[in-house]
Amino acid sequence: MAAGGFLLIDKPEGPTSFRILKPLRRLAPKGRIGYAGTLDSGASGLLVAATGASCRLLSLVEAGEKEYLFRLHLGFSTDTGDLTGTETERAGDAARSFAEVRAVLPDFLGEQLQVPPVYSALKIKGKRASDLARRGKEVELAPRRIEVKELELLEPADGPENHMHEKRTEFALRCVVSKGTYVRALGRDLAKALGTVGCVSKIRRTRIGSLRVGDAWSWNEDETPEFLPPEEAIPLPRLTADPLELKLLRNGVRLDLVRFRAAGPGDVREPKAGDRFFVLDESGRAFVCAEAKPGRDVAVAEGAGTGLVAAVRALLDGGSDG
Repeated sequence: MAAGGFLLIDKPEGPTSFRILKPLRRLAPKGRIGYAGTLDSGASGLLVAATGASCRLLSLVEAGEKEYLFRLHLGFSTDTGDLTGTETERAGDAARSFAEVRAVLPDFLGEQLQVPPVYSALKIKGKRASDLARRGKEVELAPRRIEVKELELLEPADGPENHMHEKRTEFALRCVVSKGTYVRALGRDLAKALGTVGCVSKIRRTRIGSLRVGDAWSWNEDETPEFLPPEEAIPLPRLTADPLELKLLRNGVRLDLVRFRAAGPGDVREPKAGDRFFVLDESGRAFVCAEAKPGRDVAVAEGAGTGLVAAVRALLDGGSDG
């Protein structure tokens, strides 16, 4: 793992995301390790870590949609929005039926403004909102634009037909949401739409983009996991370049995409500005992550090129930090 890579981790409940990465730093070039998408200590599921130059590609992972499973509890709320917090409010007659819960779900689909929970990693004047809240400071966070793409009520194993009008205060749900969405805030708002208060538990992230928790390493401090090269972890198109072209890219020269060869079914056949892709060396390893930008390669005859050049996003060869 000379230049670093990616690791899919199935984070258990309990330790923080930072704590999960601590024993892995010895495996990282110069101890450099990062991750995409913080999971609360009480949450579990997919955490994507990167080492070395691959850290520069974490934003590509984090931008992907995320899928979560969670449980909604009605009738009481907590300061954290989940069961780890202190109860702040209790409401009577909070039980609702599957039919009532299902009826409000469509109202939450699509783009909307969401007020993040006070106990979050968002910063106010350089201070974490959660740290301020723990010190008793008043915290007010501005709404953020998010998107809920899917929101599903999970039925009991013995089928929905006998339970549609059964009243209860706990429900299992699945959601697919955009970057920046807080499941704890979603649960809070769902309870409000049902005319009561609530919080969540058992948050589990099952997917980020095309990366799934089923392919993740089950975290264990005593085991040494294998990191994936970036071209295997991120589903970007791949092109191949010869040694001279790779040397030019390393030196900052922007080359027309017509120079590169397809490296498989994910090749860039009809590139457009903004497309991102890997440039592989002849062994099939990613040398560069690049972005297509309008430009001219003077070594390509006028009219023969694509009009788009490869702008290096991160060098991934031989341990370089790009």
